[in-house]
Amino acid sequence: MTTQPDRDWGGGGPARSSVTAGFAQGVAGFAVAVGGAILALVAFFVLPFASLFFFSVTGAQVAGSGVGGSVLLWLMPLMAVGAIGVSGRALWDRSLRSGGRRSSGVAVLGLGGAGIVLLGVCFFSAGQYARLVGVGFWLSLVGMLAVAGGGLAACQRPKI
Repeated sequence: MTTQPDRDWGGGGPARSSVTAGFAQGVAGFAVAVGGAILALVAFFVLPFASLFFFSVTGAQVAGSGVGGSVLLWLMPLMAVGAIGVSGRALWDRSLRSGGRRSSGVAVLGLGGAGIVLLGVCFFSAGQYARLVGVGFWLSLVGMLAVAGGGLAACQRPKI
């Protein structure tokens, strides 16, 4: 009696184990988090955070003004740098086990979420001046959303 060779009836490619799929998902999540953090940093330091006609100020200038609680805005770039550090370690440290990778994802998710809350509090405390926020504010918010989303993707278990 002859036996037929093993065939791959799946999608035509080699089957990936759940460990490989989880690692790839974590790498993608951490890469998104790094990209979002870089976007948030550039938007905070370079782009207009608030603008009125031809006058505009960056996020660093708003935070340095000391008006109200604007000094707390300095926490946002610190959170972005922290997210880059945690994500970078998780990306390049191959000896990090899945539990360490998952806890790194939770840390990145927390940093991104805290950045979103901080920017939201600044926006809603601006009151009538909220209409003056510029593209730097919105891109900082998008960047911190990407940090939180990347952290969430990095700490998920693979669905295989």
